[in-house]
Amino acid sequence: HLFLKERYGEILEESLTREGIPYEWALLPTGEKIKHLGTVEDLYNLCASAHLGKRGTLLAFGGGVIQDIV
Repeated sequence: HLFLKERYGEILEESLTREGIPYEWALLPTGEKIKHLGTVEDLYNLCASAHLGKRGTLLAFGGGVIQDIV
């Protein structure tokens, strides 16, 4: 969610960068209407384009939609 990125994104990015951990942002809108397989597919495609393998990590930062999907 954009609000969470604006509020906590800088410190999260600094922490990950300091530890040498590469990252990508995937911001999802809120609401029940995006809880469908098309959203899961979009997230999957983002992971594939970022070359996230089976040893990669998804960090779900927020609640509701992102936790239901991840």
